[in-house]
Amino acid sequence: MKILLVDPIGTGHHQEYSMLLAAGLKTLGMRVYFFGSQTLLSTLASASLLQDGIPFDEMAPVPNVLINEHARMEFLRKSLLASRNFGADICHFLYLDRFLISAVISRITQNRKMAVCATLHAMYFLSSFAPTGIHKLKGRIDFLALRFLTSRGLRVMVHSEKISKSLGVLTGTNQFDYVPYPVKTFNITEDVKKTMYARLRTKFQLGSQDILLLVFGGTRYDKGADLAVKMLSLLPPHYHLLFAGKDTYFSRIYLEGAASDLGLLERLHFDNRFIPEDEITAYFCGCDIVLIPYRRSFSGQSGPLTIAAALGTKVVAPDLPILAETMLKDIIGWLYPVENLPLMAQAIKEAISAPPLVPSEGFKNEHCEQTFTKAVAANYSKAICQQETS
Repeated sequence: MKILLVDPIGTGHHQEYSMLLAAGLKTLGMRVYFFGSQTLLSTLASASLLQDGIPFDEMAPVPNVLINEHARMEFLRKSLLASRNFGADICHFLYLDRFLISAVISRITQNRKMAVCATLHAMYFLSSFAPTGIHKLKGRIDFLALRFLTSRGLRVMVHSEKISKSLGVLTGTNQFDYVPYPVKTFNITEDVKKTMYARLRTKFQLGSQDILLLVFGGTRYDKGADLAVKMLSLLPPHYHLLFAGKDTYFSRIYLEGAASDLGLLERLHFDNRFIPEDEITAYFCGCDIVLIPYRRSFSGQSGPLTIAAALGTKVVAPDLPILAETMLKDIIGWLYPVENLPLMAQAIKEAISAPPLVPSEGFKNEHCEQTFTKAVAANYSKAICQQETS
């Protein structure tokens, strides 16, 4: 079977996600092709995971909505052309988010010679994640686009079992499949973890009694870096906060200014760059708690949460639907009411007082590469069967 993977973005979690999927599909005997980000294409090709690929310029957003929509439509059009050129049996859009209207206009479900499926990561179009008027309207339009696409045969994968069922009911279709969010298998001994823990504390000049909270990833608005700084003022002075990831919405200068106003500057630490894959483990093993300070507008799965759970690092996260579903299934951390800073601080204190966590075998088995790939392959089989009988 020939699979074309499509992704316009080559940074952040897109790299690891695509690598795990391409490797798994290759293990199952499938031939993998790629269209999209030059960065991601090079990464996959260097790992010998591809038969072939075609690059497409990175899609940087611009203020003009019509220009953005035209760029998305052009990307989708060339994706379908690449599918035909490679003779793909499946065209898998790895990032359907924000492409829903473009997908309708581009008629991605009209090709009768090839099955089409997509992964939807964020549920921003649901009313609970879009509190203001304009965002509710945009979300409603995107939801109607999703309902139209699934009614025309698009199979959609999501990383929440509950959301998968809810979307099926809301759209009146049976086109949604739950696929566990993939986390690579970590084979790290306790001695290595202790070494990583000591090295990170030395790097940021922490004392033996200091407690380090890690906020990992880009500082997007919905990920609440500013909320974490404000919350730190509610914790004793031996609690420190480390931001590891690239500046996006909130800059280091802004966060340092907010911390300075609260008298917290000496308790704030930064490694504000994109953290390479081979360095990530050191951060998750080197901290005391992985803190997820996301706002209620965050509507997807959390990569840092799943990495922490796989490694057995304590994690504190808001009770957002997808995050809570993941954490409660295997009891892998501590939840607090979203955007409630006093209760975020209380959850952190409870986590620190609790015994060390042991990585959940149930979580690791559900989210390992093999389970993830088999779930995606099952979606492909449904898509092909559906396409052949339509």
